[in-house]
Amino acid sequence: MDTGKGNPVENYELRPAVRSFAEAMEARLRENDHKGGWGENKCSIAYLERRLLEEYTEYQGQVSCETGNTPEWECVDISNFAMMLYHRLHLTGSKYMQ
Repeated sequence: MDTGKGNPVENYELRPAVRSFAEAMEARLRENDHKGGWGENKCSIAYLERRLLEEYTEYQGQVSCETGNTPEWECVDISNFAMMLYHRLHLTGSKYMQ
């Protein structure tokens, strides 16, 4: 795997906190598989940016109380949208990723 800055990490063992968080991210993604994903033909980069900000706003305002999400799960949602955005920018060769 390449981190986008020329730092391959395949030879590193994940830190326990990173592994735990990644597992939570994957669990949340699987819960939402029915939504279709974040590929180029699924949604725009602008949509992902907007959703990232919405999730952060939910975390700040604890709107999550209405949805049953805990602050921890809101952090996972924020991170998943950040990951989706990273992935799309990386695939498109964004100047920001170089």
